[in-house]
Amino acid sequence: MSSTYLKTPLSGVQLESFLDQLYAQIEQQEQAEVDEAIIHQNILDQLSLHTFEPNSRAQIRNLYQAWLKINQIDNALDVIVQLGPKALLQVPKEEQEEMQVALNFWHYEVLLTKDRDESLKAKLKDLRLKIEEYLRQISEPHLWGTAWSHLKDYAQYEDDFTQAKRIIEIEYQILQNQTDRDSYRAWDAAVHYL
Repeated sequence: MSSTYLKTPLSGVQLESFLDQLYAQIEQQEQAEVDEAIIHQNILDQLSLHTFEPNSRAQIRNLYQAWLKINQIDNALDVIVQLGPKALLQVPKEEQEEMQVALNFWHYEVLLTKDRDESLKAKLKDLRLKIEEYLRQISEPHLWGTAWSHLKDYAQYEDDFTQAKRIIEIEYQILQNQTDRDSYRAWDAAVHYL
């Protein structure tokens, strides 16, 4: 019999309660200065007892970060890439844009924890371009200034300075398109051309 059949599926309120208890336990152990290896083993033991069906952005975030904390990178990626889209369909429509952006950024950030080789660099660039394309298409792009700033940082991390410069131009254009910044045009231009 597969060990999967022995695992308890968690979703909804049960999953939320599980994650709350898990993080409370981690905090208590860290405050008590329990050895990090013991903390990690405890997290792994608890996560390994269950299968998960998250249905919210917070559950996806807390679950992937728990796996990431114990360096289970592939499991963290599975939460984002496999479970994330399913959870996305269950959140209210008005929250889906923000959650999709979050999933894309979390995916990128987890990939950053892997050993950097040519294959990974290509994946990072492809994902960054996917995020940029998505940000261009969503409503009210001026509300996503922090996201564009992160993209610029990612491009610089990848040594893609041409792309970083292009993102700076996009950020500036977004500012230029905001009518409520008319009185800040000179300031925006001065900062842009520094």
